[in-house]
Amino acid sequence: MEDIAQLFNLAKGDNADADSALRALHHLGTEGVLDQAISWTRSQDPVERACALDVLGQIGVTSGNSNNRYPEIAFNAIADTLKHETDIHVLCSALISSAHLRDHRAIPLCLLLIEHPDSELRYAVACALGSMSNNPEAAAGLIALTHDSDPKVRDWATFGLGVLGELDSPEIRQALMDRIDDSDNDVREEAAAGLAKRMDLRILPMLIAMLKGPEVPVRAIEAADLLLNKKDSPDQSDWSGEEYSARLKIRFGLAD
Repeated sequence: MEDIAQLFNLAKGDNADADSALRALHHLGTEGVLDQAISWTRSQDPVERACALDVLGQIGVTSGNSNNRYPEIAFNAIADTLKHETDIHVLCSALISSAHLRDHRAIPLCLLLIEHPDSELRYAVACALGSMSNNPEAAAGLIALTHDSDPKVRDWATFGLGVLGELDSPEIRQALMDRIDDSDNDVREEAAAGLAKRMDLRILPMLIAMLKGPEVPVRAIEAADLLLNKKDSPDQSDWSGEEYSARLKIRFGLAD
């Protein structure tokens, strides 16, 4: 087994070895790893602080176990960072780690950063809130972020709100409708899937148009499956976009 200090030093790099070392620290998840991570959260080096938070978000997590081994200690360190940190990269690591923890106590801290001038940080906020999108406060934050100036932020906020989230309300549906004519293709497609998930038939004209395009988006197929109440059915696995369009028209009595 590699030395913990060596793994941490590898993990703070920017290469394939760093990713492997980070995964090894997640899997190892011992008190020694925890102690080193907590120590690095107080480092003068922002790279070390960010690395520590990347470890704390999934410490002790393996592919077969999604539970953080030290959730309370990890949350406290992440929350303290969200309250006091000024470095953008470190804050982004804290936000992504809060997304892994899914501790709803982090939501008010995430909401304070919704209007931050850095778009990468707002994207991390959207990721964090999206992981907890069934919380009404998180959903309200995602609604705000669906109007963000950055398409990457709008995309994840729309995905978190509409696809990951299970909540339904007029405000959520309207936020998704507002993105149907978004300038970004991915945002439009996430909005379509979110509305279809809520069986909002206002999506039908836009969805049928998506299905008739030369390249049918995956999200459009998912939306059509939801509206047709079919999931992974072998008899429709090779349907074309035109076939989906025709069946939607029949199902909902639409004229050609």
